[in-house]
Amino acid sequence: MNTLLPAVACLTLGATLLTACFNDDTTTPEVANDCVVTSFGLGTLQRTLKTRTKDGKKDSSYVQNIPASSYGFTIDQERNMIYNLDSLPHGVDLSKVKPQKFVVSGVARLVSLLNQADTAINTNTAIDLRKPRTLYIYGLDGVSRRNYTLEVRAHREEGDSVTWTQPTEATWTAQGFTFPTAGMVQGEGRTFRVQGTEVFTSTDGSTWTRDSVDADDAALLPDANIAGAVLAARDVNHLQEWVMYGTKAGVSRVWTRKWDTSGTYRFRWELMPPPTTQGYAAPLLENPQMLPYDGGVILVGRTTEGTPVVRYSRDRGRTWVKHPTVVLPTSFPKTVTSLKAAVDARGQLWLHTDKGVWRARLHRLSWDYSTKTF
Repeated sequence: MNTLLPAVACLTLGATLLTACFNDDTTTPEVANDCVVTSFGLGTLQRTLKTRTKDGKKDSSYVQNIPASSYGFTIDQERNMIYNLDSLPHGVDLSKVKPQKFVVSGVARLVSLLNQADTAINTNTAIDLRKPRTLYIYGLDGVSRRNYTLEVRAHREEGDSVTWTQPTEATWTAQGFTFPTAGMVQGEGRTFRVQGTEVFTSTDGSTWTRDSVDADDAALLPDANIAGAVLAARDVNHLQEWVMYGTKAGVSRVWTRKWDTSGTYRFRWELMPPPTTQGYAAPLLENPQMLPYDGGVILVGRTTEGTPVVRYSRDRGRTWVKHPTVVLPTSFPKTVTSLKAAVDARGQLWLHTDKGVWRARLHRLSWDYSTKTF
């Protein structure tokens, strides 16, 4: 009579991707002993969202269906882990989940969170997936077993919500932010400056060449409060889009220019047509700054009365509105004599004033979307 080893071994058969698990002392090779998960997926899930009644006087809620089948699951056969790289939305109900897709070679059983007992599991089994769960996959020989950890990942915070904090002056200094020279537009190793009805460009700050400007618009080039930013053009790797803001004779205007880094095509500075709808024009600001932010560009500055202003453009400077979620908190000073803005590597917006430092974290911008390979 053979004695069963206390440890269950998992061996890789040849160069196949699926792993069969079997006991070292198995003496019945004619019995299939594969124990592997080959597919896993979820169906429609629900989450409850809170809102306000139309009159704004009472809290209300509604249920939203989440098509979880579009969130693919990775089965890591080396580490015996099953998980979704793209996290489910915040607040999704994972307390009673039935797998829509669950394919195994062998017999699947779920380990209890209470007493470590295991029970049979299939696509009709409602599972509490608020915590990682352990699955036992038994081979058909009744002896071999492979253990998987099943983890369903969901965001812990609402993506479009914002958290404001007030870092110290020392924390702001430690960031080491750099700022463009006043009156110039800088980025990606290039600088633009306006001189009268002409624009000049330089890559070293000492040698300047005349840049192209639409002749019909040259007389309207700004002479004060100049700021700008460079954005990567959508869908074209070698194309940059420059946006410049400035004022002249008490009027704010926005200019745009494409730059082909491959040198194939040449473009020029052109005046952005003002929006026809009232309330969407670029505000009149002093000491402005412009920064790429949240797929668009953000403009920060002060009015002549010192009121801080933050405006956002998703259409590359054509229209300017308040950002849908990044709105100055009630604690922010109503007037300031100085205002600087910066965006850090985590996508957090920093605002430095003579009355303190504020930092806005738009949650989805600071999430880690990188794919990790093991």
